[in-house]
Amino acid sequence: MSKFRIAVPIALVATAVAITVFGPAIQRTDSDIAKQDVKSHDLVSPAPRREPVYDEDGRRVLFVGDISLHIPTSQNAISTNADGSGTVQVNLCWPREEDTGECPGIENVVMIFLTGGNKRPTVDGGMAKLRQEFPIAEGPFDSEMEGIWEFRLPSSEARFFYAIAEPDPTGRHVTARCYGGPRCSSWIHIVPGLSAQYNFDKRHLPIWTEIDQEVRSYVRSFVIESAAD
Repeated sequence: MSKFRIAVPIALVATAVAITVFGPAIQRTDSDIAKQDVKSHDLVSPAPRREPVYDEDGRRVLFVGDISLHIPTSQNAISTNADGSGTVQVNLCWPREEDTGECPGIENVVMIFLTGGNKRPTVDGGMAKLRQEFPIAEGPFDSEMEGIWEFRLPSSEARFFYAIAEPDPTGRHVTARCYGGPRCSSWIHIVPGLSAQYNFDKRHLPIWTEIDQEVRSYVRSFVIESAAD
C-alpha cells in the first residue's frame, strides 16, 4: 500500500514536469502550425478557373508569351496553365496516308511544344556557330541523306547530331539531337516571340527537311497577324 502511495505522486510529478517543460513548446508548435495552415491556405487557394476563350471562327485562343495562338478545337491543344497561357502542345501527323489522309501510326506523330519568347532559338548561321553548338562532336559527315549533315561524338555510337545544310529564312541552321531512344528533337524559331521544340521518329530522318517545313507551316497557321520574321 505504501508503494502505491509513493508511485502515484511520482507519476503525477513526472506528468506535471512534462507539461511544464514541453507544454509551452507544444502550444507554440500548435500556434505556429495554425498560422502556417492559414498562410498555406492563402497560398494554395486556387484562382477562379477561366473559361476557354474562342475566336469568331470557333478556334481556341491560347497564349504563349505575348503571342496569341488560334488553334482549331480538333487539334486538342494542351496548355500547361489552366488559364490558357504557358507552353502549348499540339501534334502533327506527317507523313500522312496519301489516299485517306489518315495518320498511319504513332511513328508518324510529330509532337510540338510552343513556348513564348526566344528561349532557345537554333544557332545563328555559319559553320563556326555549328561548331559552338556541337563543341565535342566531329563532322560534318555525309549522312547519305539529302541536305542533312551529320555530327558524331567520338566515344558514342548512340548519340548523333544533325543539321539541315540549307539555312532557314532567319539564317539559322536547324539542328537535331538523336540519342539512344527512338526520337530526335529539334528547336526552331517561328516568329519573333515564339519558338517551338518538336520531336519526331528517328526513322524519318531522311525526310527531316520536309518535316521541318510542315511544322513551320502548321504552327504559323495558328498565328494571327504575327510580325514578320
